[in-house]
Amino acid sequence: MIHVDEKPEPTDFDQKVRQKGLCWMDIHHIEREKPLPDKIKLKDYWRNCLADMYKLYNGCCAYLGIRLNRCQTITIDHFLPKSKYPKLAYEWSNYRLCSPTVNSYKKDKEGVLDPFQIETGWFWFDFVDGSVYENESLSSERKESVVNTIRLLKLNDSRFCEERCRLWDSFKGQPDELKNNAPFIYAEAVRQNRLHGESELSF
Repeated sequence: MIHVDEKPEPTDFDQKVRQKGLCWMDIHHIEREKPLPDKIKLKDYWRNCLADMYKLYNGCCAYLGIRLNRCQTITIDHFLPKSKYPKLAYEWSNYRLCSPTVNSYKKDKEGVLDPFQIETGWFWFDFVDGSVYENESLSSERKESVVNTIRLLKLNDSRFCEERCRLWDSFKGQPDELKNNAPFIYAEAVRQNRLHGESELSF
């Protein structure tokens, strides 16, 4: 994971997502300030902004820090779970572009670090096996949060490690392509001086 800058809400978001969602909740007598009753599922109007999310965030999963294939399934994660915080179900600020696999791992879990709030460099990358681990210089409390996030999201699942290694092998000689397709790996390649003279990190 690396820091992700939150993008401004699209001009038509209120009309095509928020207002439709809030209206649906009112019609179905959903209390916004309380967790959803069991078996109640909200209408997925957030899918109406999926294309905007993909474009504004360059198709990158907020948690993996790698670009997702637009032809495959992509999802929106509600950073604060919609089942527990219905009032945030149709709020742009609560959305994170996300791999469907990571989204399925996260589900309604809390305690995951927010990509909008973390700093680049909290998570380190092992170029040998593709795993992610905590920055050893972090405070014990922050280090624990990083380790917990890795565990909750299963960021060291073999499929993720293999994909990171594949991306590095594919683009290690093309810094611009690496930065576009795998900004987390790019940031780590810069930090570890693996880009043959590439020493400045800028996003």
